Order: sequence, then structure tokens, then C-alpha cells
Amino acid sequence: MAFTRTAADPRGGRRGAAVVGEGLPAGHLVRQLLTEHGAILVQAERLEGLTSRPAASEEDLRARLHEVQAVATQLLGMERHHLREEQVLFKALERVGLASHPQRLRHEHVALRRLHRVISEAAGEMRARGLGPWVLDRWEELRGTAEVMVARIRLHIHHEEEVLFPLALRAIPDDEQWQTLARRSSAIGSGCHGFSAARRDS
Repeated sequence: MAFTRTAADPRGGRRGAAVVGEGLPAGHLVRQLLTEHGAILVQAERLEGLTSRPAASEEDLRARLHEVQAVATQLLGMERHHLREEQVLFKALERVGLASHPQRLRHEHVALRRLHRVISEAAGEMRARGLGPWVLDRWEELRGTAEVMVARIRLHIHHEEEVLFPLALRAIPDDEQWQTLARRSSAIGSGCHGFSAARRDS
């Protein structure tokens, strides 16, 4: 059965044209990256749900901070995913003269790492110091950072699935080369480390 996957919509939905991974065999690097995108989007949507509104009470805020930290832990899985892209796929594209998209996406990875660190540290600080008047302002800052991060994750995945992956499949038509890339990817580690089993595949 062909593997199909809806491309990411930067507005938060899912597009119906499930063509990116059509017909790719199990273990193909692009298929693996698509699956990991699904896991990342699950956590991004979870973060959005937790931070999209003001806290209703101290108890509500305490519970949400706990959940935000849990999401931040899950999103640690983005690091291995980013390494898989940077060290395997991007380098393969650069070797065939396609450097502009990898360069842009590396910069986006740096920005996402920074936003993740800010959210994780802010949630940890608020939980450690205890609730007080200062926390509400800090929560509003965290909400703003989370909104930016979720939007950037969606745009980043949208660009990779709509532009980068189709480009890679055209630029590297050789199946043996893709098998080599899959082996290099496996050396980094299988799966998206730190993620739960939740996926957004179809």
C-alpha cells in the first residue's frame, strides 16, 4: 500500500493532496521525516491549546504550566529530527548543487531551538518560584512565545513538505542513494527521540 500524507497547512489545518510520500517504501528517509512531522504537529497543537487563552485561576495556571513542561519535553524530539535533516538530507541536496533551501531551513532550526529553550525555561521557572502576581505577566510572555513557535513550526513543515521533499525526490532519483541516506539517518537514531507514540499520519 502506498504511503500517503497530507501536507502541512501553515494556517493549522491539513491539506488534502496526499502526494508527498505516495509510493515510498518503508524505511525511506522522506517517509520517516513525514512521520516525524506528524508527531511534531501533534505537540505544537497541544502547546497551542494550552497557551491560547489567559489562565482562569491559579489552579488552572499551575496545571497548564505542568502540561507545558510536558510538551516541551516531548518537543526535545525535534532535535534528533533536525539533525537527521541537517546531517543527511540537506547535505545530500548540497552535494547536487541545491543549497538555498537547506541554508534557509537550517536558520529556521536555530530559531526553533531558541524558542523551545525559552518556553521550557520559562515554564520551569514559574513552577519553581511558585505562583504570585508576577507570574501572570510571565505567563502572558510565554503565551506570546508559544504562539510564535507554533506558527513557525507550521510554516517550516509546510515549506519542507510542499517544496523541499518534492525537490529532493526529483534531484535524487536513485533508489540506492536513498537507501544509503536511510542508513546514515539510522545512525543518528531511529524515531523522533522524546516523542510519545502519537502521530498524525494517514
